[in-house]
Amino acid sequence: MTQILNPQQLEETFKQELGDGLLKFEIKTRTEGLKKRVMTQIWATIDRACLKQAVKKLKSLNPQGFPFLSVASGCDIGDSIELNYHFFIYAG
Repeated sequence: MTQILNPQQLEETFKQELGDGLLKFEIKTRTEGLKKRVMTQIWATIDRACLKQAVKKLKSLNPQGFPFLSVASGCDIGDSIELNYHFFIYAG
């Protein structure tokens, strides 16, 4: 069975896997609902040349064998378009 990594372990894994291709990594935690369930989100910015490598790494980390792509969106940032991919792992 695949080991579930905490956010800090995920950051280290992606630093090792992508090297300088990992441009930014943020861990955000908040509470939701009446039961104050803690939700953790990870926001990573990667060089586009590393996209396939990053998705393959997500795939290898998920016990179901695939990351769940929730949404893909684009943002006009002036001289280029930024693509945002929202994945879930360890869900379900």
